[in-house]
Amino acid sequence: MTVLKILLTLHLLGAFALAAGVVLRFVAARMIDADGTPAQNATSSALIRVQGAWLYRGGAMLALLAGLGLVSKTGNSFSDAWISASFTIWLLLFVAGEGFTSRHARFLQNAGPGAPAQQRSGSIRTTTALEVGLVTVLLILMVWRP
Repeated sequence: MTVLKILLTLHLLGAFALAAGVVLRFVAARMIDADGTPAQNATSSALIRVQGAWLYRGGAMLALLAGLGLVSKTGNSFSDAWISASFTIWLLLFVAGEGFTSRHARFLQNAGPGAPAQQRSGSIRTTTALEVGLVTVLLILMVWRP
């Protein structure tokens, strides 16, 4: 197996893991009930933070590193518009997931019912929906690159 095939395989595995993590976080965010018991919300938040994060972080890093290797091996330029757009979307996706979703899920996991929990659950739902949109655009760029 050539280096190019190995990099492509790793890149695809990373992309699938990233997409699976985003979908898992999205589904878990929909299970959070703003008026639900703290135990229910803690379970959903833990699912977002732990299981989703392992797939999410691991997939994101693997896709990024293998993608960097693919760009340098195939002779593409890092300044190509679709590659620059992909890196930008990857960065936005990672910031949304780690900067907002994980932080709000951590708060919600330790919070009781009430206004702050309702506010955070809405933020988690919004951010995970944004993540699904971003990962969809990212996958479209990877499959139908210009």
